[in-house]
Amino acid sequence: MYHYSFTIFKKNKLIANRILSSSEQEDAKNKLKEQNIHHVINKGGLQIVLPFVIDETPQEILTELFGNPKSVFQEKHRDCKATSQVKITFGTNKDEPVIFSTFDANGMEKKQGGDDELYITYSGSNDVNAPDAIAHVKDLQNGQYELEFVQPFLPFEVERLERDILPGGIFTVVLQYTCGLGSYMPPTKQSWDQGGAINSKWEAKVPDNFLPPIVMARDRPKPQSFGEELTSYRAIYAIGDSTMRMFMGGYYPGLDNMITPRRENFGNIHSSEGGSVAGVGMPLSSNTLDKFIGIAKWLVREQGIEGDDGKDYALLIGSGVWDLLANNDEDQPNFYDHLKALREFISVVKGLTSAKVYWKSMTAVHVHRVLMKELDILVLDMYNFTYEAASQTVTKNPLGDARHYDGIFNGWMMDYFYPAKKGMAEMHLSDSQHAVVERLV
Repeated sequence: MYHYSFTIFKKNKLIANRILSSSEQEDAKNKLKEQNIHHVINKGGLQIVLPFVIDETPQEILTELFGNPKSVFQEKHRDCKATSQVKITFGTNKDEPVIFSTFDANGMEKKQGGDDELYITYSGSNDVNAPDAIAHVKDLQNGQYELEFVQPFLPFEVERLERDILPGGIFTVVLQYTCGLGSYMPPTKQSWDQGGAINSKWEAKVPDNFLPPIVMARDRPKPQSFGEELTSYRAIYAIGDSTMRMFMGGYYPGLDNMITPRRENFGNIHSSEGGSVAGVGMPLSSNTLDKFIGIAKWLVREQGIEGDDGKDYALLIGSGVWDLLANNDEDQPNFYDHLKALREFISVVKGLTSAKVYWKSMTAVHVHRVLMKELDILVLDMYNFTYEAASQTVTKNPLGDARHYDGIFNGWMMDYFYPAKKGMAEMHLSDSQHAVVERLV
């Protein structure tokens, strides 16, 4: 349900917002259909308001949640009003930050942060199935957010130049959670009727001569690549879930057809799953730690890399998606328990074998970077790559599944973190992907 509203700006502030009459609402609907545009240009630069009409859905979801006596919330969130409309304000030069302001269902500017799941994109007129820029969002904790638009790290986007990114495009805002509800640890939501996800999608067209400030991929810091190092091992084995198998090249039914390891020194594990990955399909917690340790012991024993026999080998480990998806509080009382179990698991693995241990970060949901630095474990840090690649998630439904990425994108990430030497067996990687990686590295 929507309210069609009339907005007035003065000195970059929303000072009035009234509900329109029936005839005015119909005119607003027609205007929205015709141009889907709502912006104001003044001495302070361009301002974009979206949605064109106030979206009542976020507040309806919060009202339903807060009205359920079984739902447990922090008191500061009970007083929070759902974000129902936003304003993006651009400065007059590239040095001024882009400010994202939030408004509640009554058109009042919010003074509280916590919209912790915002996905904001800019798409110009191009024929590539991905946005030209993704916003990195910094919560200022006052109802406003600072945006930095960056060109995403994608195989086909990295080759694009500034002149290829055209002005007059579309801004899209996806509000997944508001009022801090996306950061609640399990089992906090165990008694909730639903998880509080908003998933409102708002779009607005901008003037034909306007292009937001964008940091190009070639000018951005990149994560560490391990080509020479990984090439030196006799074999590399992995322990992980479906995201690990898809990255390494293992087959995963219904999601990927990669049945051949992506590098020739990826070891072959003799198991029902095959490939180079020992599969783990469960959260990592104090209650499941023994199962993880059992899999690690089996792997190093089966492959003959126990103790000093593992010095010419490497182990790639990753876990985390299951921990976020778990709804059983007996398995994982909170994320602190997961980190405690992870610390112990890494310690046990390092005691089992002299093989070099690496950590494959989760896709764009991980919390392990700090812990791995403390444990002196090298990380294949995929956070920005995957965060900016929502368009590359597996499309089992129109929105993707938010955690599995398609084969081409997984191949590109492998090509970045483990660039193949000339003459090395290279699976599922195109010439254009190799050219892109050379530019990145």
